[in-house]
Amino acid sequence: MWLRVIVLLAIFLSVPILLYQQFRVADGEKQALLLRSAHEQGRLVTRALTPTLTREDAKPFIGLAEALKPLVPEGASIKVLFRPIDSPRAAAFYYVAAEPPVPDTLLEEEFGRLINQGLLDSLASTCADNIPLSLRYRTASGNEELLTSINSINSNQGCWAVVTTHRAADYLQSSLGRPYWQTPEVSFAMIIYMAMALITFAMFLSLWRTFSRFGQLARDLRTSGSKTKRTFSEHAETPELVGVARDIDRLVETLRGSADAIRQAAEENAHAYKGPIAVIRQAVEQARKAVPQEQVRGRWAVNEIDRQLDRLDGIVAYAWRMDEATADLIDPPRENVDLSTLLNRMLSGYASLLESRRVMLQPEVDEGVVVQASEELLETVIENLLENAISFSPAGGSLKVALRKNGDSVALAVEDDGPGVSAGELEKIFDRYYTKRPKQDPEVPDSNAGEGANKHIGIGLWIVRRKVEAVGGKVRAELQEAKHGLRMSVTLPLAS
Repeated sequence: MWLRVIVLLAIFLSVPILLYQQFRVADGEKQALLLRSAHEQGRLVTRALTPTLTREDAKPFIGLAEALKPLVPEGASIKVLFRPIDSPRAAAFYYVAAEPPVPDTLLEEEFGRLINQGLLDSLASTCADNIPLSLRYRTASGNEELLTSINSINSNQGCWAVVTTHRAADYLQSSLGRPYWQTPEVSFAMIIYMAMALITFAMFLSLWRTFSRFGQLARDLRTSGSKTKRTFSEHAETPELVGVARDIDRLVETLRGSADAIRQAAEENAHAYKGPIAVIRQAVEQARKAVPQEQVRGRWAVNEIDRQLDRLDGIVAYAWRMDEATADLIDPPRENVDLSTLLNRMLSGYASLLESRRVMLQPEVDEGVVVQASEELLETVIENLLENAISFSPAGGSLKVALRKNGDSVALAVEDDGPGVSAGELEKIFDRYYTKRPKQDPEVPDSNAGEGANKHIGIGLWIVRRKVEAVGGKVRAELQEAKHGLRMSVTLPLAS
């Protein structure tokens, strides 16, 4: 997230810098043309005044103001200064004429600025310099002008200085005499760009806050399920996302309703099938009593019906569990469950079955392990894992069940001494209807006899994986290196 913010900030900073450099170069070329034009105007005015200012008589001082009028370009000002030949000092200069005319008091103030800035120092001694300038200054009357050149004319009477300034908009609105970034167009562009950047970052921040709240709500829905009553619409700060948030809320409600409908339909269907099965089973028992022992075919038919009823009963039970697993994926149950207590209680319920199969139980259960799920879901997971392990365990084998806390998660492991599977089948055993179950030994009690013998159809581990993943956990099968058998490992998030 912060990397994206840094990249976006870098783009917003680099784009104006690159554009500024390009525009500054182009503006520099434009200003060079303007300045060259201004310098040339000052040089031409000076050349036109040279015959008048180099006369030996006093006419230069008398008719100079009239001589300036036709020479001054539009938007420019010409001021003529003179220094006597016997006074080689900058302070010896004084104004002689100006066009447009300027009051004497203002001329003196402007003259003082020229002296203070040292612009006349080089002319004071030699009177041989032509100084191209680009200097902004404010006149005594308060107007801004651009000083573009000071050209000198050396005569027998002294040194003449022709000062050229421009007040036209083409010069004053340009970057001549100031940094490019202080020009009006750059300032205006900067204001627009900063406003656009602020709007963009405000929108980005609003979207980021909205999506962060959406993410937190999604995590709450995953961890708390239907207990979370907040909606996405409540967290949609950006108007453009309000419609999306409402659609998500409708989708969440639809999924919750679908999960409830699936659970209800599964329960109703199971009861609807189990009722007729129970009636048929009672009828079969009556038929078994009525068929004489010597009628072998009749006895076989009754036993076959009974066996198929057991199979049908198991199929109905697993269909119910499959529907429940589907509903749990859509809307997983979320409540704090003491897994340690539940596991110990279920292990004690399998004590007689383990004893009859001569399988030794080795429990290692940490106390106080609490997860978020539901007792019914966890019972289904543990029941399938235990029955799967017991059915594959040989007589005299061992069954190890361990429950451990591991940081912010819980690790449940079930290990058996059975034949195991090949490495290539470790993932296949979680596929629906995949089974490698050996033939049932008629002399060994079936661990599932209570729900119907021979009901194993390769769906138990598929249900385990679906239910574990529904509550944010993982399940995997591992081969035991030191001995034969299979290790089923389940990881669940620890309840906060």
